[in-house]
Amino acid sequence: MTSLKVAPPILNPVKAALKQDYRHHAVVPMRQFQVDSATNEAQELYLPLVLLYGYEEEMVEANAYADTLASFKGKAPKKDEPSNWDQLLDANRAYWTIFQSARSPLDLNVKWFDNKQEVQKTYTWDSANIIMEDYVKIKMTQPCYQNIDFSSPTVFQDIIDQIKRHATEDQSDFFLNSMNTFHINQLIKFLVKERETYHKSNTSSGKQ
Repeated sequence: MTSLKVAPPILNPVKAALKQDYRHHAVVPMRQFQVDSATNEAQELYLPLVLLYGYEEEMVEANAYADTLASFKGKAPKKDEPSNWDQLLDANRAYWTIFQSARSPLDLNVKWFDNKQEVQKTYTWDSANIIMEDYVKIKMTQPCYQNIDFSSPTVFQDIIDQIKRHATEDQSDFFLNSMNTFHINQLIKFLVKERETYHKSNTSSGKQ
């Protein structure tokens, strides 16, 4: 009996170059305090939140909807019917996201919480929403988006200078393509604030 020679699989060079154990994440304050056994002082807990993959986001949405529907005894209210459906759905989505995203500092593949119920017992709706704000920031800084450091004091002037530069290169129509809606909203808010500041300074100086 002769054996067939099987050609070794051809590895995708892009996949081979990727770090398989890396996940986009950020270490954030978890609004919990732990007592340091050495100093007996309370210290805030910091954990990495990982950016969820597509299948994890799908699980979050499905579970959040199922939990919310169960609270309404399996019947979703009509759109014109007064209810707290949206608020409850957002809360369940936050709890499921925190459960899926919060990871062990030692291993990003290990979830910090045992289940969603533990998250619910740990956080109020308000505190869970605060952590969700941190998660949204992580989504906005993923590699597929242009990285804009809004903590820099010159960030908006840098953006404006870049727009001016692209305008002279006939590329201004494409500049915003590399920005997501979060970044664009931040830029618009800054420009509005700057206009108000400019108007107040001119008014106080007697200029019209």
